[in-house]
Amino acid sequence: MKNCFTIILLVILCSCISSNDKRNNTKEKKEFRNYDFAICINLKNPGKDFDYIINRKYWRFEGKNNFVYHDDKLLEEIYYEFKSKKNNNEVEKISVKTIKYKLDKQQLDTLYLLTAKLFKADTLNLVSDTTKKECNYDGPFHEVSFSSRKGTYKIQFTNLSEGDILEKYKDLLAYIESLKKKTVKKPD
Repeated sequence: MKNCFTIILLVILCSCISSNDKRNNTKEKKEFRNYDFAICINLKNPGKDFDYIINRKYWRFEGKNNFVYHDDKLLEEIYYEFKSKKNNNEVEKISVKTIKYKLDKQQLDTLYLLTAKLFKADTLNLVSDTTKKECNYDGPFHEVSFSSRKGTYKIQFTNLSEGDILEKYKDLLAYIESLKKKTVKKPD
């Protein structure tokens, strides 16, 4: 009887220990940040003929139809010249020089957050006055676009835009300028 009781106690004890091991062996789900986005800052300002393109993806064919995907995590500063076409009055924007800066994941995270702050627009469509006000404006106008798999978001604004948006835009540009001083230029 004593041996039978001891055997039953050992079986129960072993089953409890093995059930605890199963619970502790479950793998934790690891989450990763999504770096599949691109940011384009288009400065339409006389005297500042350049754009910033951040984290652009490259696809191209190399060799025998080998499709190569480049994910270099770059800040690109692209300078342009404007040339008029001979046949009509159109102006063509031609890339003259590109400077590339290598970015790390922490810098991309900061750029993502600073850009995302620009797109937090008011959701209520309320006005206190229904009359339209005229405004003659002939200053710089800026455009920031943010692309990911979910879609492309674009914001256009001028120096007359709300102070909150202009402040966030200045923070984004200031951070980009600080990156250009800290990061190493990538050779072409």
